[in-house]
Amino acid sequence: MRLSFGLVLIAVLAFSLLGTSCRGPRGFVTPYDSAAIREGRTAAEDRDMLLARLRERAPYPTELWFRSRVNVRYEDRGGSDFFIAVVMYREPDQVRLGGSRSPIGSLFDVLVIGEWVSLYFNRERQQFIGTTRDLAETTGAAGALSPTEMLTAILVQQELRRYLEGREPVLVRPRGEDHLLVATRQSPTGRQLFWLVRRQDGLIEELVVREPDRRGEIRVRYREYRLYEHPERPGEEPLPYRLDVLIPAEGIEVELRVTEYRLAPELTDRSFQPPQGREVYNLRDLAFEEAK
Repeated sequence: MRLSFGLVLIAVLAFSLLGTSCRGPRGFVTPYDSAAIREGRTAAEDRDMLLARLRERAPYPTELWFRSRVNVRYEDRGGSDFFIAVVMYREPDQVRLGGSRSPIGSLFDVLVIGEWVSLYFNRERQQFIGTTRDLAETTGAAGALSPTEMLTAILVQQELRRYLEGREPVLVRPRGEDHLLVATRQSPTGRQLFWLVRRQDGLIEELVVREPDRRGEIRVRYREYRLYEHPERPGEEPLPYRLDVLIPAEGIEVELRVTEYRLAPELTDRSFQPPQGREVYNLRDLAFEEAK
């Protein structure tokens, strides 16, 4: 699954539905020099050490279920708000994201199966059908509702392992005494990914996605990991517990706090059945009125 992290703008949906937002984002301070990385060479020993650490952990799961509290902050707006997100994944390409808030209940449901997408709004009982491309190109809040992006934010360690094992060149450079900086090379569109990794345990502290042709720069700061027992593997797995996502150009910051993981949830076909909307529309036609 492509790592693009538009998941952050789920916050825009929360704003549209709940009508509030809050303080400006807390800035991240880690600088990244694209030119130096582009011209640099990989430190082979560091790369091998990091890959060995990542291989000690669970690989990309065949199934996953998790629940997260999503706290939303906006620049130049008053108030604050949150909602609860539940994400389900089953290989190879079924992902579901549901958003809810008490006492309102269920707010929205996004289901992705391969390239097919269903976006459902519970209160209006409206369903929008289209493709992942339609979802990515939809303006406003709906364009951010990709559950695959929330999944890849949580599975950041497994995603980095895939990059290190893949064909695309990935550079690994020392970053002081305590960190490694890992980076992809710039694509023709200027897209580039950076990971800041702790040497002592191989845990990722920060992910930066630069997309000049989209939102500029998206940052994910992993503030806390917790250990979870894996029912199919010995020992415990470190997984993200608290992370912040920042889009400076949008003035948006979102805090995700994962309240529950199910690492072998035994999902069924029923878990990925789409809801039936009273009104069905084409996803390309979906648009949101900007919050005033």
